[in-house]
Amino acid sequence: MTPLNELMARGKRAISPRVVAMMQQQAVELLMGAQNVDGSWPLVTTASFAVDERQRKLSITTTARGTEQQCVAAYGSALSMMLATGAGSTTRLQRIASDCVTGRITTLQQLHRALERRVINTVFTILIVVLLLSLLVLWLLNSGAVR
Repeated sequence: MTPLNELMARGKRAISPRVVAMMQQQAVELLMGAQNVDGSWPLVTTASFAVDERQRKLSITTTARGTEQQCVAAYGSALSMMLATGAGSTTRLQRIASDCVTGRITTLQQLHRALERRVINTVFTILIVVLLLSLLVLWLLNSGAVR
């Protein structure tokens, strides 16, 4: 397993789109399942995240604990640092990382929804395009343009 901070030190080419995707999906899922019985959450840094050699699995190792809001802020800081290397840098991810650090996103549920919104928007866009194409085909068939 290679820590994320070591990948970042190698430059933006070392952080593949797969790693960026894992930081959006697997990392948040791991954080959501990491609440202690005392209600504390893991406080992560870029050194806390480790990626396997094939870049298919992400793990978290940290002993620092805090509130859920501190956990979200720590994740936002780690995501922001990763994006600062130029890897997979999108304004949407930068905005989400900033929202985590500044406190606009305070829970892991809010973070999960913010990261998931892109997928939902893509699905709706595809559905709208399919419906418009269907309407165009119906209009062409009814107008007699296609015989």
